[in-house]
Amino acid sequence: MKLSDATILIVDDETSLLGIYKHWFENEGCRVLTATQGLEALDLLAANQIHMIVSDVRMPKMDGFALAKRVQEAAEYYPKIIFISGFSEVTDRDCYGLGVEAIMSKPFKRKALLDMVARSLTPRDQLWQCAPMATAPDLSLVVAFESLHSAVDQGLIAFGHGGICIRSELQLPVGDTVTLDVGFAADHHALSGQGIVRWIASDERQIGVEITCIGDADRAWAAELAEHNETVSFIPIHS
Repeated sequence: MKLSDATILIVDDETSLLGIYKHWFENEGCRVLTATQGLEALDLLAANQIHMIVSDVRMPKMDGFALAKRVQEAAEYYPKIIFISGFSEVTDRDCYGLGVEAIMSKPFKRKALLDMVARSLTPRDQLWQCAPMATAPDLSLVVAFESLHSAVDQGLIAFGHGGICIRSELQLPVGDTVTLDVGFAADHHALSGQGIVRWIASDERQIGVEITCIGDADRAWAAELAEHNETVSFIPIHS
């Protein structure tokens, strides 16, 4: 979906910022709705088809995290969600588990927010096209499974609509780019490309990785898997 075709719901209790963000998106041709807290946002979600929620995290009455949780629980439709915040006690892992696609820290530039929203609205089969890199990442996540079905059944991997939670004892730095080579022999497919480590739970031996690109041979398969998985998480909390 093009940014100009999207209906954006902006939620922030700072009315001055709300007006600035509204102006930014309206200049891009978006239809923009605004709310100053989560309860008001829920009413707008019920009455309108929203494609993207851009929400502050810390707000009175209902904060951004509670709003994202209510969206997930509603099971009606799932708009994309981006969090903007100067501070939050909620972990990145929990945010991604609730379907949040990105977490932006205030202050940020207009272009950064618009680019992030446009990226989130892009279909996965387009978003995950691999662009040539000057140098390959130093880190690799290489795993071989018998099949996708058995790996999911055994809790070794779980798919969200933007990434994976995978069981691993590797100590990968959060925020670093990694080469992905996660194969499923019986399916003749693999997640072969790159990703970004978004969280690591060493005590549970689990890693959360956002997928950033998949090779041509498996990209359509991976994109369909992300679109039709049973979880509404961006990156599931548990495999």
